[in-house]
Amino acid sequence: MLLRLAYLRVTNAFAVLRWHRDLVRRRHAAQSKPKRPGRPRTLHDLRRLNVRLAQRTR
Repeated sequence: MLLRLAYLRVTNAFAVLRWHRDLVRRRHAAQSKPKRPGRPRTLHDLRRLNVRLAQRTR
């Protein structure tokens, strides 16, 4: 049992906190990254409305 506790105490509290901050930072950066590059897609209904308005104004 003592050997197991000594094995777990390889690092200090500051290292654990730094590891946690880095983990949270990487996770937040990955989640806030845009899913696909470029302009967002338009909805099909809006696309049909634009076509209909364009045909009306000719």
